[in-house]
Amino acid sequence: MEIIRTLTSETLREQIINGGLLIVVILFGILLIRGIIKEVRTRERMENLAEELATANARLHMLDQQKTEFVSIASHQLRTPLTAIKGYSSMLLEGSFGQIAQEKMREAIDRIFDSSQRLVVIVNDLLNVSRIEHGRMKYDFNTFDMRQTAETVINETRPLIEKKGLIFNAVITNDNYKITADSGKLSQVIYNLLDNAIKYTPQGSISFEMKKNQKGNLLMSIKDTGIGIPKTEIGKLFKKFSRAKDAARTSTTGTGLGLYIVDKIIQAHKGRIWAESDGKGKGSAFYVEVPMNVL
Repeated sequence: MEIIRTLTSETLREQIINGGLLIVVILFGILLIRGIIKEVRTRERMENLAEELATANARLHMLDQQKTEFVSIASHQLRTPLTAIKGYSSMLLEGSFGQIAQEKMREAIDRIFDSSQRLVVIVNDLLNVSRIEHGRMKYDFNTFDMRQTAETVINETRPLIEKKGLIFNAVITNDNYKITADSGKLSQVIYNLLDNAIKYTPQGSISFEMKKNQKGNLLMSIKDTGIGIPKTEIGKLFKKFSRAKDAARTSTTGTGLGLYIVDKIIQAHKGRIWAESDGKGKGSAFYVEVPMNVL
């Protein structure tokens, strides 16, 4: 159009104006075409990147599945011999095969028993993580007395606390603790939290309290005078393989799985778990709230 106007212009002034407009149109057209070409190329690159990302994600998913399956198989294979080591060392300490002649032998067997116990806990944690990731974590909900369950775990854990030279105080208020939940899983929650407190409390005390809160829910708390938790670390505690920065200095046996598993168990019970601490060196407190009927 502009070409025709330029060619048919009757005066020089019209030719200059129409010629200028023609040049502008041509330049605009060139820029527009370049922009379209650039956009097409960018879109093609994005599509290629999307395909590569999808392939990489599929590969990572497959590797993650293989990793989880390997952990599950390895853990199952480890659990049987570990159970035998723990069982026989326990029988030796109890004198089932005769009295131990020397105290050094007893100390050695005692170390074997403690080490096997720690390995059993680690293997069970790995198995539980594998079940959680595959959606195969099974829960057996039934009605039971939570007081008896808590007292059983406390009585099993008390010797470990006192062996470390810590003061232990347990308070269970006088309430009706008939609850519909998974007894074994809630026992594991209490044990894991108490074991966590033992690991990270070099000296001082640990306390356990169980009561009903104002909403009528079960509320348990485990408090210690241990190494404490920096404010910046509290939000990361319940993630898989996560440990506070100073945790490894106090205990080298932690895997960063215990609190992750506890959190998943409490979620399955429609409850919640949270941690509080005033900071490094000021102890910590873990709270668990669970409805009395999770069904």
